[in-house]
Amino acid sequence: MNTARIPIWEGFSVQLKNGRAVAHGRGDTEAIELVEWWLRENKGHQASGDVEKWLRQKQAQVRDEAKVHAARSEHAKVDAQVDEIVRKSNMRDKKMIDLLRYASHEVKGTSDPEE
Repeated sequence: MNTARIPIWEGFSVQLKNGRAVAHGRGDTEAIELVEWWLRENKGHQASGDVEKWLRQKQAQVRDEAKVHAARSEHAKVDAQVDEIVRKSNMRDKKMIDLLRYASHEVKGTSDPEE
């Protein structure tokens, strides 16, 4: 669902574009705060329904992005641990290193940070 840009504040508008909530002119945190304020101040505005949809979508996106960030962080920690083990053990066999990395991610539940 695509909507036209909805002006919220001077230099700031929101839009639902290709299923994503897009904030034009502000970062996510500030955009959410301004939209919440706008909704309180503009009850009954003809665009309030679309703005509410935008807010719900943006909040979901922010939660999802935080989960992905946390997963990537855990994945990187496991990679760092494997790298340290490889350095300390002087392991040179690439296949063994790959196997160690794979098994470590499986055990820690960090096999794919994008999931």
